[in-house]
Amino acid sequence: MALLEMAAGQGHAYAMHYLASEYEERKEHERAMEWHVKGAETGLPIAMHSLACYIDSGEGLAAPDLPDYPAAAGWYKRAAGHHARPLFGLITCAVFVTGTTPRKPQRVLSMTLS
Repeated sequence: MALLEMAAGQGHAYAMHYLASEYEERKEHERAMEWHVKGAETGLPIAMHSLACYIDSGEGLAAPDLPDYPAAAGWYKRAAGHHARPLFGLITCAVFVTGTTPRKPQRVLSMTLS
Protein backbone atom coordinates (compact mmCIF):
# COMPACT_ATOMS: atom_id res chain seq x y z
CA MET A 1 0.00 0.00 0.00
CA ALA A 2 2.99 2.29 0.53
CA LEU A 3 3.77 2.25 -3.19
CA LEU A 4 0.15 3.14 -4.04
CA GLU A 5 0.27 6.04 -1.57
CA MET A 6 3.52 7.27 -3.06
CA ALA A 7 2.24 7.07 -6.64
CA ALA A 8 -1.10 8.66 -5.71
CA GLY A 9 0.72 11.43 -3.89
CA GLN A 10 2.65 12.11 -7.09
CA GLY A 11 -0.59 12.56 -9.02
CA HIS A 12 -1.04 9.19 -10.73
CA ALA A 13 -4.77 8.86 -11.38
CA TYR A 14 -4.94 5.06 -11.42
CA ALA A 15 -3.00 4.90 -8.15
CA MET A 16 -5.52 7.34 -6.61
CA HIS A 17 -8.37 5.14 -7.81
CA TYR A 18 -6.87 1.91 -6.47
CA LEU A 19 -5.84 3.56 -3.19
CA ALA A 20 -9.44 4.71 -2.68
CA SER A 21 -10.59 1.14 -3.27
CA GLU A 22 -8.07 -0.16 -0.73
CA TYR A 23 -9.32 2.28 1.92
CA GLU A 24 -12.88 1.36 1.04
CA GLU A 25 -12.11 -2.34 1.64
CA ARG A 26 -10.58 -1.45 5.01
CA LYS A 27 -13.73 0.53 5.93
CA GLU A 28 -11.65 3.72 6.25
CA HIS A 29 -14.40 5.76 4.64
CA GLU A 30 -12.97 9.27 5.11
CA ARG A 31 -9.69 8.31 3.47
CA ALA A 32 -11.53 6.38 0.75
CA MET A 33 -13.71 9.41 -0.04
CA GLU A 34 -10.67 11.69 -0.11
CA TRP A 35 -8.93 9.51 -2.72
CA HIS A 36 -12.12 8.82 -4.68
CA VAL A 37 -12.56 12.60 -5.09
CA LYS A 38 -8.93 13.19 -6.03
CA GLY A 39 -9.01 10.37 -8.58
CA ALA A 40 -12.27 11.58 -10.10
CA GLU A 41 -11.00 15.14 -10.36
CA THR A 42 -8.16 13.94 -12.61
CA GLY A 43 -10.79 13.06 -15.22
CA LEU A 44 -10.23 9.30 -15.09
CA PRO A 45 -13.63 7.81 -16.09
CA ILE A 46 -13.40 4.74 -13.86
CA ALA A 47 -12.53 6.98 -10.90
CA MET A 48 -15.51 9.24 -11.65
CA HIS A 49 -17.77 6.18 -11.81
CA SER A 50 -16.35 4.79 -8.55
CA LEU A 51 -16.89 8.12 -6.78
CA ALA A 52 -20.48 8.22 -8.04
CA CYS A 53 -21.09 4.69 -6.75
CA TYR A 54 -19.52 5.54 -3.40
CA ILE A 55 -21.67 8.66 -2.99
CA ASP A 56 -24.72 6.73 -4.25
CA SER A 57 -24.18 4.11 -1.52
CA GLY A 58 -23.98 6.76 1.21
CA GLU A 59 -20.55 5.59 2.33
CA GLY A 60 -18.01 8.20 3.33
CA LEU A 61 -20.55 10.99 3.56
CA ALA A 62 -21.08 13.35 6.50
CA ALA A 63 -24.50 11.78 7.13
CA PRO A 64 -23.84 8.02 6.78
CA ASP A 65 -26.37 5.94 4.90
CA LEU A 66 -27.98 9.06 3.40
CA PRO A 67 -26.85 9.09 -0.23
CA ASP A 68 -26.51 12.41 -2.01
CA TYR A 69 -28.26 11.43 -5.24
CA PRO A 70 -27.81 14.76 -7.05
CA ALA A 71 -24.05 14.68 -6.37
CA ALA A 72 -23.84 11.02 -7.43
CA ALA A 73 -25.83 11.81 -10.58
CA GLY A 74 -23.38 14.58 -11.44
CA TRP A 75 -20.43 12.20 -11.29
CA TYR A 76 -22.33 9.46 -13.16
CA LYS A 77 -23.09 12.05 -15.84
CA ARG A 78 -19.44 13.08 -16.16
CA ALA A 79 -18.33 9.45 -16.33
CA ALA A 80 -21.07 8.62 -18.85
CA GLY A 81 -19.39 10.90 -21.33
CA HIS A 82 -16.69 8.24 -21.56
CA HIS A 83 -18.57 4.93 -21.40
CA ALA A 84 -22.08 3.53 -20.92
CA ARG A 85 -21.89 1.74 -17.55
CA PRO A 86 -22.56 4.89 -15.46
CA LEU A 87 -25.87 5.40 -17.26
CA PHE A 88 -27.45 2.73 -15.06
CA GLY A 89 -26.39 4.62 -11.94
CA LEU A 90 -27.71 7.83 -13.43
CA ILE A 91 -31.13 6.23 -13.96
CA THR A 92 -31.09 4.97 -10.37
CA CYS A 93 -30.32 8.46 -9.05
CA ALA A 94 -33.11 9.92 -11.16
CA VAL A 95 -35.51 7.38 -9.66
CA PHE A 96 -34.58 8.35 -6.11
CA VAL A 97 -34.61 12.09 -6.81
CA THR A 98 -38.01 12.03 -8.49
CA GLY A 99 -39.46 9.30 -6.30
CA THR A 100 -40.89 7.45 -9.28
CA THR A 101 -39.75 4.57 -11.42
CA PRO A 102 -39.43 5.70 -15.01
CA ARG A 103 -41.55 3.83 -17.50
CA LYS A 104 -39.22 4.99 -20.22
CA PRO A 105 -35.61 5.05 -18.94
CA GLN A 106 -34.44 6.69 -22.18
CA ARG A 107 -36.63 9.72 -21.30
CA VAL A 108 -34.92 9.98 -17.90
CA LEU A 109 -31.54 9.79 -19.59
CA SER A 110 -32.41 12.49 -22.09
CA MET A 111 -33.55 14.75 -19.23
CA THR A 112 -30.47 14.12 -17.09
CA LEU A 113 -27.87 14.18 -19.85
CA SER A 114 -29.07 17.42 -21.41
